[in-house]
Amino acid sequence: EPDQRSGAAAVGPWWRSAGGVAVASLATIAAVSLAAAALLRGDSQPTLPSPATPVRAHLSFPEGLTLPDAVRAVAVSPHGTQVAVLLKPKAGVESQSLYVRDLSRLEFRPLPGTDGATFPFWSPDGKSIAFFADRKLKRLDLSDGIVRVLCDAPAGRGGSWSSKGTIVFAPSAGGGLMIVSDSGGTPSPITSTKTPGESHRLPQLMPDGERLLYYVQNTAADGVYAFDPATKETRLVLPGWGEAFFLEPGTLIFVRDDNLLAQPFDPEKMELSSTPRPIAAGVYYSKVRGYINGGATSRGGLIYQLITPPKRYKLAWMDLRGERTNLPVEPEAIADLEARVSTDGRRAAISIFGGREEQWVAVVDLERGIRTILSDPAVTFTFGLLWGPEGQSIITSEDRDDKRNLISFPIAGGPGTPFFQAESGVEISASSITPDGQAVLFVQQSLRDKIPDIFSVDIDGSGPATRFMQTPEGESKPLLSPAGDVVAYVVRPEDDPGATLKVVPFPTPKASIQVSPTQVAGESFYWIDQNELAWTDVARRVWSATIEVKDGRIDVGAPKPMFDGKPLDAQVELLDFHIASKRFLIAVEDEPREDPRLIVVSDWRQESVGAPSVPK
Repeated sequence: EPDQRSGAAAVGPWWRSAGGVAVASLATIAAVSLAAAALLRGDSQPTLPSPATPVRAHLSFPEGLTLPDAVRAVAVSPHGTQVAVLLKPKAGVESQSLYVRDLSRLEFRPLPGTDGATFPFWSPDGKSIAFFADRKLKRLDLSDGIVRVLCDAPAGRGGSWSSKGTIVFAPSAGGGLMIVSDSGGTPSPITSTKTPGESHRLPQLMPDGERLLYYVQNTAADGVYAFDPATKETRLVLPGWGEAFFLEPGTLIFVRDDNLLAQPFDPEKMELSSTPRPIAAGVYYSKVRGYINGGATSRGGLIYQLITPPKRYKLAWMDLRGERTNLPVEPEAIADLEARVSTDGRRAAISIFGGREEQWVAVVDLERGIRTILSDPAVTFTFGLLWGPEGQSIITSEDRDDKRNLISFPIAGGPGTPFFQAESGVEISASSITPDGQAVLFVQQSLRDKIPDIFSVDIDGSGPATRFMQTPEGESKPLLSPAGDVVAYVVRPEDDPGATLKVVPFPTPKASIQVSPTQVAGESFYWIDQNELAWTDVARRVWSATIEVKDGRIDVGAPKPMFDGKPLDAQVELLDFHIASKRFLIAVEDEPREDPRLIVVSDWRQESVGAPSVPK
């Protein structure tokens, strides 16, 4: 039966929700699955006769699972017979893991040992899958299910597997590409960058196994580049926001606006020709990480993720008894569930999601429901939120032209004032302000290793930033206590949904003390009094503990359950705590978010949809 939004039929078992009435028999589903698999791998005579127009279907995931956010999660096997997908539970904070589906069958098969996997890609023979996890590049052979570590990869951003037994990969979010044997070993550099902030990622080897295409980010000319290892020459092929797929004998597939486009490409000259043709509309891609969530085959098979509107939340107050008071604010797509309440409790600074992970800063009047966007819409990435001195400004960090700034925006409107610029090759995020309003604590991490450290800098820009705390494990989201004598922070590896909550004295850090015996849900912790800290654990229960400084040493009390030990409702997220009124600002899911969908197209060569968007 056609999908309501894309005109696609379901590939896999699915039922109409009303009364559980089946709308497609298993025999029909199986037939569609077999036909889709045959068409994806390019069989000249598929299991079922091919219709005059391309078949479009959506892949159904196992019950309770969905695609993770902000990571490339899809890889189509070279022959188009299988698809590897990262899936995570809809409820809870467990990390994603890999599943494989043979498109001639109905079920996804979980792959043990792949927890936390990101950016998967296939071997040329379709018998193995490589992925990044635990700061390593790993491979899994489907024949025995054994996961093998190949080499270090602190923050992997894609790879490509050669038939010559090597893998070209991006080991980090910044820096050049590397090459390693597919049996493991010490990697060697392939490409080099001009600045520490430049990022080479999402490589794709050409059929000769030597030359490659890759995406370059954080430069004056971002886009897809070609590289020839014989000459060491690099050349821009396609300007733009993200990666491209090369398909033999000569097509480049890429995305512009909402459209997936196909354009003739000469693999010998490594040049585009003619004009692009739209083959799919409403295609999701990430402006932050540059990936397209999908894959294609040279014989016409195509899988891609549809754009899914970000989850929207209503704002409300919730007191310490769990009673809620709704606020007259329109539902917002709150990015990273990040919000800060003003000292007087009348306003909140929030981070707002765009459709492709963009983030903007806004201020919401909690009494009148008026929202004002402060950040420059041309700057699509802002991180961290603070109220400035006397509540007259919002401090955040922004990425602009490969520069990371701490910047202060007046809440009355107008341009922001940068007061600190980070070095190239690092990311920064504003996190806390000293009680006297004179200095900001922020997190800085290298794009190469993604290990965050805590720094401080004067708001007036009068001096350089100074390192407050640096350890091998990495520290995130430092929050100063109201008295300014304790910093709470979490240790949270990249893409890990759980974290360890710790505290240290301020301004001179000594040995840290762990606060919670269990993992904290992401960065969900708040000062709820002068010397009391609250947090949400991974089971969605809320706890608190006293944090007192005695003779220069921190004394942490025993954790106590809040809300009678009951977990938060599934639709509720804590955003911030207003100490004066003793209540949480919470986000309540407005409507159940439509699950992300993967669309299967039997033959993109026959497709012509959407409006063409010619690259500049």
